[in-house]
Amino acid sequence: MSRAKGNPADAAVSVRVVEPIHFPDLSERRALKLSAVHRYVARAHFGTWLARTGRPDFARLTGVFTPLVHVDFGVTDVPLEPSTRLRVAGRSRLARVLGRDGALRHIAREGSWTIRTSDGREVGRARLVNVFTRYDVDPARRRVTELPPELGLGLLPSNTIEVPTLDDLVPPGRAAEAREEEPRVWHYGETDPNRHVNGMAYLRALEDYLAAPMIADPLRKFDICQVSDSAGAIVLVRAERARDLARPPVLVQGFAEQYIQHATPFGTDDWIDNGVLAGTGRLAMDRAGLCHSDIDLVQIYDAFTINVLIGLEELGFCGRGESGAFVQGGRIAPGGAFPMNTSGGGLSFNHGGMFGMPLMIESVRQLRGECGERQVPGVRNCLMQAGGLVMSAYMVMILGLGD
Repeated sequence: MSRAKGNPADAAVSVRVVEPIHFPDLSERRALKLSAVHRYVARAHFGTWLARTGRPDFARLTGVFTPLVHVDFGVTDVPLEPSTRLRVAGRSRLARVLGRDGALRHIAREGSWTIRTSDGREVGRARLVNVFTRYDVDPARRRVTELPPELGLGLLPSNTIEVPTLDDLVPPGRAAEAREEEPRVWHYGETDPNRHVNGMAYLRALEDYLAAPMIADPLRKFDICQVSDSAGAIVLVRAERARDLARPPVLVQGFAEQYIQHATPFGTDDWIDNGVLAGTGRLAMDRAGLCHSDIDLVQIYDAFTINVLIGLEELGFCGRGESGAFVQGGRIAPGGAFPMNTSGGGLSFNHGGMFGMPLMIESVRQLRGECGERQVPGVRNCLMQAGGLVMSAYMVMILGLGD
């Protein structure tokens, strides 16, 4: 530890550790994956600090905590041998984060780390910033404006650092790029026995949407599906057996699935442009012997609004970059030319964690004509698309009434 004269809070902790390489952390070119950087710097960044302060009391949620609020990772293309080790070196220091008015915004701990091979070639780098805070329902009481006395470091560090805010990353006042004035939306009506699980079956004005907090640009609160309890089941039998049952049979006409590995949300693959969903959709359509004009209804797993837009493009219902205009003008609303997500989807009906099941149930009900006020007339073929495992699993199913 390097000590600063006069202010013990300005001391910097230098750390050097050696970490073994884990083969799954290497890309096809044997370079370190961006998604793996955090594993190699974690011991240097967190271990030394926790050795000094002790672990937080998560059982009682009392005292001061230092959650991670900002990361900046980078990697090079240096090929690595799995049998070798990597050297991690850097330092951690305390600092103040100031607002635009110069007032104290946070007390922070910054760690800057470099990952190198044994012969000194840089493999990756990382900057991590933690801030001091308290668990409290009142945001004002969460702020920590002095270092905890038990650290023995005085009141405040003299160093200052910058941590990007949301306003730094997203231009303030930026309006949503796609706006919809159509007041009609799909939702479960009073005639449905599952009405009691619908917590969002009412219209949200555009002003309410834009006033909602930005969660992850460009997604606001109402761009994200609900969290609720739900359950469902599907009975699957041979077609010959189904024709003898009391209700009209609904046939699985085509199905395709594909899995790819992102490992973590920090993966370097482009989830939007990996081509997997497009190929899966074509395969399901080919197996069903249908084309786009044969599809009467579409159900897309809407964990986020962007999933619907990506699905429409990748499944070939519109071109790349055209989905925003495609859904406007009431096109996907009740009575529109392109009915989809007729239950209201995960955004307006429910989301119990595996929304592919409710999509199948809604599709079967639509094909049997059991949906009352939200029934789409003349439905014979329905395409469903669902995904999971952090955008690593893709499934497309086509249900229909057959000939």
